[in-house]
Amino acid sequence: MKLPKKPLKKNFLKERKEYKQHPLPWCKQDITDLDKILAREIDIKKATKKEMQYTIVNLEGMLRTQQKTIYNASEEIRHQRSFIRILNIEGKKNEKKVNGALELQAVDHDATVFILRDKIEKLEENSNEWYLRDKKWKRMWATRERTIKKFKRDLENAYSGVLKKHKDCLKKNKVWAKAHDEVMRAYIGIIQFGKKAEDYGVDVDWHTRLQRKDH
Repeated sequence: MKLPKKPLKKNFLKERKEYKQHPLPWCKQDITDLDKILAREIDIKKATKKEMQYTIVNLEGMLRTQQKTIYNASEEIRHQRSFIRILNIEGKKNEKKVNGALELQAVDHDATVFILRDKIEKLEENSNEWYLRDKKWKRMWATRERTIKKFKRDLENAYSGVLKKHKDCLKKNKVWAKAHDEVMRAYIGIIQFGKKAEDYGVDVDWHTRLQRKDH
């Protein structure tokens, strides 16, 4: 809705400014003689035509000035009334828009609250489930730690046993190596003795077969 055309506001303000500097004769500060009519005290018979004409011209100018002032003031009031009416109409429209926006916002808020409550309930359920799982995993981890500690102890015991057996085997290997060396020396000596016996004409193979038969 468009605003009505403003009246001659510049002229109105200019005249009001001039009035503040040079007040009009009828705008007196003293109100004691407002009801007094000064024209009755004038002796018209003594006045000349020129004075009468001058007075009438001045009166007409004053009346036209007052007419212009009243017209500008009425136009200004009309414009203000139209503007106030437009503001009321726009205010009602804005009130409807704001109320509609508030209703939509309230609906969105309720929907958001409902969704958030649903999510919170699901999170609480999931948190309880994860809490129970965490307790179960802690028990399982404690059981595993005990099993690992037991396995470490068994492994340490087995390792210490293996070390003892290894040391014992090393000792026995030394003994067996010594015995092996003695046997090898004896065997080599027997071979050398058999070769020498063969050199002297002794049948070593026949004596070996004979010894096997005896066994």
